[in-house]
Amino acid sequence: MSEQDKNYKLTLYLDTPKMLLKPGFDKIYDKPNSKMPYSTWFTGHTFIGLTDDKGKEEKWGYYPDPGTPFMKHVSGTLGHLYEDDNSHYNEAVVYMVSKDQYDAAKAKVDETRRAPGFYQLFKKNCSSVANDILKAAGVDAPSNFVGLTPHRLTLSKRAMRVQRHVEVAMWKAKNALKPLFGQKKAPTADLMNKLKDKPITISTKEGTKSSINRKPLDINKVLSTLISGKRAK
Repeated sequence: MSEQDKNYKLTLYLDTPKMLLKPGFDKIYDKPNSKMPYSTWFTGHTFIGLTDDKGKEEKWGYYPDPGTPFMKHVSGTLGHLYEDDNSHYNEAVVYMVSKDQYDAAKAKVDETRRAPGFYQLFKKNCSSVANDILKAAGVDAPSNFVGLTPHRLTLSKRAMRVQRHVEVAMWKAKNALKPLFGQKKAPTADLMNKLKDKPITISTKEGTKSSINRKPLDINKVLSTLISGKRAK
């Protein structure tokens, strides 16, 4: 599929469980009168973003029935897929997709809204539902086995990010050797397009900054930083 065919985005947002962040990195839960539920400090949260070719994004998150006690979240309670436009996040994975893939994800969102089923913390939760939406679009989503949680998605995303750094380093090394064999070096744009064809990982620093400032993720800036090897400011 050509790059111009992939002008839609699906984004897996991660409100990282705070034990997976450096102490003091994200103090949103420490703010007086914070509306963030305390349980999210431990469980984390996952939600999904769908961005059309005009840049308009809608975000959706799966939640247990409001007001139910935490133990009901474990044993099972009515689930709901709500708009999640204002939810906080720290990390993310962005997938560049085609219109057909975007439409498939949107159809899955509509289906889940009509029949949300039952929320069960270690079986059907925010992570597994977000993952189901990605899988409906045919992207390289994490496994949807029983027990999928923000903890596992965070670790999977970080492993994926390490892999991207290795891929960039190998591409640069091979490109540097090309003149020795009478070949022209490939332009950096080739690497950029190659990276856009894979899941794009967003660091905790990049994600938290975008979330706090309420600004959309700048994919080109993220990839340029990855390619240059410089730390995001």
